[in-house]
Amino acid sequence: MVSVLTALLLIACCGVPGEGEELAISADVLLLTPEEGIRLAMKHNEHLLMAQAEQGKSLERVREVRAEGLPQLSASVNYTRNWLLPTFIFDDRTFKTGSDNNVVGTLNLTQSLYGGGGFRAALKAAHLNVVFEEEVARGVRQSVTALVEGAFDDYLLARELESLSLLALRRARFNLAQVAVLRRTGRAAEYDLLRAQVEVTRVESDSVDVRNEIRVAKLELKDVIGLNLDRQVEIAAEFRETSQLNLEDLPALLQLGISRRPQIRQLDQLVAVARHNIQVARAEGRPSLDLVTRGQVQFQGDEIKLSNEEWRRSWSSGIRLEVPIFDGMQTGARTARAKLELRRLELDRDRLRRSVQREVRQACLNFNAASARVDARRRTVDQATKGLQVARSRYRSGLGTQLEILDAQVVLAQAETEFATARRDRARRLVEVELAVGVLGELGSQVSG
Repeated sequence: MVSVLTALLLIACCGVPGEGEELAISADVLLLTPEEGIRLAMKHNEHLLMAQAEQGKSLERVREVRAEGLPQLSASVNYTRNWLLPTFIFDDRTFKTGSDNNVVGTLNLTQSLYGGGGFRAALKAAHLNVVFEEEVARGVRQSVTALVEGAFDDYLLARELESLSLLALRRARFNLAQVAVLRRTGRAAEYDLLRAQVEVTRVESDSVDVRNEIRVAKLELKDVIGLNLDRQVEIAAEFRETSQLNLEDLPALLQLGISRRPQIRQLDQLVAVARHNIQVARAEGRPSLDLVTRGQVQFQGDEIKLSNEEWRRSWSSGIRLEVPIFDGMQTGARTARAKLELRRLELDRDRLRRSVQREVRQACLNFNAASARVDARRRTVDQATKGLQVARSRYRSGLGTQLEILDAQVVLAQAETEFATARRDRARRLVEVELAVGVLGELGSQVSG
């Protein structure tokens, strides 16, 4: 209803486009839809960018842990110059011990064969951390989507209130014109004319505040999206009225909330990580087995020569077994601490599941209440419109008073404002339901477990 009246007002003020004309947007004006606003917010939001950086760190952690199970190859070269060698005398002859130059090159290869299961557990924990960071980023995306949709709803409400303000001003001016005609014919008192003039002035003053509110709402929308506040935008949006979720099936919504909420999924990953951390702690007290290969080349002489005959080579391979005997009971303490951390996370997850179920139920109740208010406010607008018509008819026929018309206009304006506010509230309650279930911004694609 309001959108139709807004269109009529625009046509009345600006005229209808003639043949060959079209309503175009300048190239330097950004057409801003909710989808475009969400896309830009995802691009500029600092919290989401930080979450993406954490995702990159978790992937690098996987590489770091995987490297611990790969062969470790190292090479070293040691050169020693002996400036004064020890000497001894035998049969009146002087001999020196050692060589002036000593070069040793070493190549070491170590491959872990068994580490008590710690490597495999650490690698699984690293992969789970990647999933955890993905769920953190997913939760941030949903929060950003909720902020953007809320900013759009606030702007739409301000725009609707501006349209209603124009309608109220037209009614007040129409009433003033009607009273003026009746006053010229002697059918209305001067007081009625004065009251009608005061009402026009009052509505004009209110429209100034409404225009300021829509400017503020547009600035807040730009700020949430991350746009330059001086950027010219044309906003194309409507209040949300439906959802792809079946809002009548509460058990399905509860189950979907348990399986899809990012916060629960994050705790699921942390619980799994804690279980693997127990294995890592236990592995520190278990035997380890490594394959060790060592190669060495050595040269000793008073002068460095590069001929092969002067270099001595050696290669060796072996198995190194290391068995912890006593570590001051550190392994037991670390294992116990990891178990306690696991228990804490499990309790936290149980608490969060109950909280999510409560939030889903409450969001559904709030949406149902908001929908009922929209229906009630719509009927109120219809009734107030009829009341204004009756008051005008009574005044023209001399049975009513100017006060009845003014009261009817105020009641209708209030009813229209409450109707617009109720539509905004219903749109917000829809967002809250999808946010509580954990699918906000994801219903355009297939929602899978």
